[in-house]
Amino acid sequence: LLGLTIVSGWYWCSDQVIVQRCLAGKSLTHIKAGCILCGYLKLMPMFLMVMPGMISRILYPDEVACVVPEVCKRVCGTEVGCSNIAYPRLVVKLMPNGLRGLMLAVMLAALMSSLASIFNSS
Repeated sequence: LLGLTIVSGWYWCSDQVIVQRCLAGKSLTHIKAGCILCGYLKLMPMFLMVMPGMISRILYPDEVACVVPEVCKRVCGTEVGCSNIAYPRLVVKLMPNGLRGLMLAVMLAALMSSLASIFNSS
């Protein structure tokens, strides 16, 4: 409980990515509203990270949900489990070609945005 308080204080008060974006606000009211909105939006990654894995485990039980070490070794190359292929398997098998490219572009854009903020602040 106390560890999360320290990490949250660091993230919202001294992480340069957040500070740079807050300093770009129009006024103190906009900055406060933006930080509150971001606090609520920080709950979304939990669903965005957990739900695809759960869906993939249900749709591909023989590949993602393997429990026998020999089967796991054959499917994904590791004996401890195939949870690391859950999201890529979902993207490759369910999304059409155009959306796969769009997904790659979105991931790269998010990466470049975060890196730009970090490079700008250092």
